[in-house]
Amino acid sequence: MKARKLLVLIHILGFLFVFLGNTTAQEETKGCQEIQKSISSLSEQVEKISNDMRIIKRELALLRQRIEKPGMKEILAGIGYIFGILGVAFYVRAKKSLRKQKCI
Repeated sequence: MKARKLLVLIHILGFLFVFLGNTTAQEETKGCQEIQKSISSLSEQVEKISNDMRIIKRELALLRQRIEKPGMKEILAGIGYIFGILGVAFYVRAKKSLRKQKCI
């Protein structure tokens, strides 16, 4: 009697194991598929971001080149600065020469 109950219990457990094992395998397959979809979408996002970063890096490099080269505004400002210094020098020189003429 005990052997028969044990045998029935083993069959029931075996049936449950097979039934639950298949359900778990299907759930695992669905989970794996979802993970693969997530990974593929993340890799696409990473690729898009890296492309955007390349574009931004190129634009920054162009801006740096533009900043390093003096433009027309800076050239004219430099020339004006030089003329300003020369004007002050000539003014001081003229003042000195006028003082000397007054003393003589």
